[in-house]
Parts: sequence; C-alpha cells; structure tokens
Amino acid sequence: MKAVNYKKVVPKPYFEINMGVSNREFYSTFSIIIDVLERFDEHDDPTQKCDHKGDLERIIVWHNDEIKTELAKEFNILGIEDKLNLDWHFVNSSTNGGF
Repeated sequence: MKAVNYKKVVPKPYFEINMGVSNREFYSTFSIIIDVLERFDEHDDPTQKCDHKGDLERIIVWHNDEIKTELAKEFNILGIEDKLNLDWHFVNSSTNGGF
C-alpha cells in the first residue's frame, strides 16, 4: 500500500509566561485567571496540566483577545499585540522546590 497524501504536522506555537512562583502561589495565578474569565461571563475554564506528582504546572488560556488583554493587565505583561492570536501558557518552573 502506498500513501496517497501526507503533510508535515508541527506543534501549534504558543506564548509562554513563566510565573516562577511556589506551587501554592501558582494556584493563586489560576484563581486570578478564573476571576478574569468570570468578569467576561466566560464559562469555559482554561486547560490545566499537572506534573507527575499532581501539582499544577501549566495553565493554557485559549480565549479571546479581550480576555488575554485583561490578563496582561492583571499580570503586568507588556508587548502582547502580536501574541493575542496565540494560546497563552502560564507555566510554573520555579526553582524553590515547589514550596
């Protein structure tokens, strides 16, 4: 059997925001994101990814530009104009052992 059609598939690019905080503080980041979504009456929660221990390590925001603009204000993220069309990945890669 011979392949008729094929294409190269690459991962979707995203905008990564490293919070660099403790695990507990990173859950507060999640709470702030939820608060912003509720202000916009958005009922779809962001995607959450956990590490092998079950600790939250990534929050993926794929919502509209207004929500991302508000999140940029909440977290003091500058220069977002060319990043609004991307998914935003809030990550926690702190070096403090997760305390």
